[in-house]
Amino acid sequence: MQGRVIFFDKATSAGRISGSDGNRYDFTQANLKQPVQPSVGMDVDFEASGTTARDIYVLGSGTASSGGTYVGEVEPDLGFFGYGWRAATAKYVTFSGRARRKEYWAFSVIYILFLVVAAAILFPVAANASENTAVAMFVIFGLIFLGGALPTWAINFRRLHDIGQPGWIFVILVLIGMIPYIGALISFIAFIVIGAIDSQPHENKYGVPMKRA
Repeated sequence: MQGRVIFFDKATSAGRISGSDGNRYDFTQANLKQPVQPSVGMDVDFEASGTTARDIYVLGSGTASSGGTYVGEVEPDLGFFGYGWRAATAKYVTFSGRARRKEYWAFSVIYILFLVVAAAILFPVAANASENTAVAMFVIFGLIFLGGALPTWAINFRRLHDIGQPGWIFVILVLIGMIPYIGALISFIAFIVIGAIDSQPHENKYGVPMKRA
């Protein structure tokens, strides 16, 4: 039977569902078959047992459309440097899954600082060196820049997934950013917004959230 959650008390983990048959059924968190915290307005499918609802499943695309909060296991907080390092190593070319805001900004800040330090070292050397040496310095900087391209794409894909959006939006923003002035500004603002939006607190089609809501 299908129904809708009309009440849920987090303190007692108990609530009530209005069934499609016009009756109301009591339930508890333990009756849900998914690791989701119920919320008022959530559409569900359940088995009625007297006045109790059991074997409750959240309807919709995963749990996103129902507004539930994920209550399953999440990874421990790795810290700012830990997230940045993982994005640049273990998840160097990982485009699937999700990335919380801290991971997105950690990698971005570390990568930018690395480029700034590299430029501060290599460019002065190039300016006071022979032509061959100068070319070598610029080639080294170019390789460092390109070395961060793949993890940059990967972290942006995962960040978009974390807010429930498809990764190909990043490709569109990159193309928009190639338009002089206005396009670059729009793209820059869009990336700031993407990095500022909090994670969806529920499991979506890209995976479970990376942090506790």
